[in-house]
Amino acid sequence: KTTNKGAIIGVTLSIVVAFLLKIPSLELPWMDQMFYTLIITMVIIAGVSLTTSYDVDDPKGIPLTAATFKTESAFNISAYAILIILAVLYTVFW
Repeated sequence: KTTNKGAIIGVTLSIVVAFLLKIPSLELPWMDQMFYTLIITMVIIAGVSLTTSYDVDDPKGIPLTAATFKTESAFNISAYAILIILAVLYTVFW
């Protein structure tokens, strides 16, 4: 679980990290910069969340149960049909 504080600090520091990785002396490829920014941001978010974690759930939080993600069979069948149609179109026009 992450906290609001961890997410906000992580997002704001990711901008700083991205700018620091653009220093010309590093000359990192763009994808490497994005990868390092992602990893460093995730570590920051996890660190802040673990150090400020509370054992009690937030009363304003949304409780997630298995029933929240339950879908009807008609939806499942139509989703699979769309996936199959897209896969066929993709292989035909590749």
